[in-house]
Amino acid sequence: MNEAMSSPPKPPRAEPNAVDLVRAIGEDSALLVKQEVELLKREIAERIDRAQLQAAVLAGGGLVAFLGVMALVASATIALAEVVPIWAAPLIVGSVLVALGAVLVWQGKRSLESTSLEPTETKRRVERDVAAVRSAT
Repeated sequence: MNEAMSSPPKPPRAEPNAVDLVRAIGEDSALLVKQEVELLKREIAERIDRAQLQAAVLAGGGLVAFLGVMALVASATIALAEVVPIWAAPLIVGSVLVALGAVLVWQGKRSLESTSLEPTETKRRVERDVAAVRSAT
């Protein structure tokens, strides 16, 4: 009875042949490329989102500053006209505002220039994968 209930012996496991190995390498390579492309897409999207946010903050800050400056310009010009000739008051106020605007534009430009859109993580992984493939062959 025990003989009928026991399972038949398993055949010895065959070693994969060259065709199977080549097929597996092809499938693994395709999967690796697909994963790297997906990582590249994600990384670029993240960096673009970050740059867009920085640009939006820059634009928003510029708009708010402009609105405040408009109110202050009128007040400063009127107040300054009490102590200097009326023609000099807007000239002085305007010069100060141009200098302030130049500083803000310079800071915003510097902030955007420091943002790299290069997909560094993907580049590092691809270089590592290429090195691994070269060392394996």
